[in-house]
Amino acid sequence: MHLLLVLFLAIAGAQDDPQTHDHEHPDLAVRIDQAALELPAIADAIRQATDDDIRKFRLELKEDGLHASGDYRLPILGGIHFKTAASPVWKGPNVFEVRIRKTKVLIFDVTGRVVDAVEAALRETLDKVCTFQRLGRQADGSHSIRVTVDMKGLMPTLPRLFLSGISTRDKVLVLKAKLPH
Repeated sequence: MHLLLVLFLAIAGAQDDPQTHDHEHPDLAVRIDQAALELPAIADAIRQATDDDIRKFRLELKEDGLHASGDYRLPILGGIHFKTAASPVWKGPNVFEVRIRKTKVLIFDVTGRVVDAVEAALRETLDKVCTFQRLGRQADGSHSIRVTVDMKGLMPTLPRLFLSGISTRDKVLVLKAKLPH
């Protein structure tokens, strides 16, 4: 598992039921640093997932979500730069979605290839603690990936822990977790 610079913060006192989400502090937060998304293994996974159609792919953690950019390779024209955003959205206990905005390079919709790259980066980073399900194209042209976190696999010493939220900060992805009462 490539969770580089993971920091566990235990915050005492807060209790929650997995079915009702509130905005209290989590009992525990798993922080995934930007450096984890820049490992050579991540770049290799992205290259394999996109058949080298996307070069110089970068996934940046910012306050307003994940920012994806790179060069989409087109025959004759070479690499054309693109930028898009991906938003992590908490859906329920142990589940969040990553919504990738519609991405075009010239007249070509390359959203599917960007989804391949984002999924490969997340899959490699969260190896063995998450499962991924593509939800397909939405009405607005965006795509979503549902991520289910195996909290027992992530924190075997706290088997009752459940994912209660997700957020991004500058260069950090935060998985928020709670213990049921």
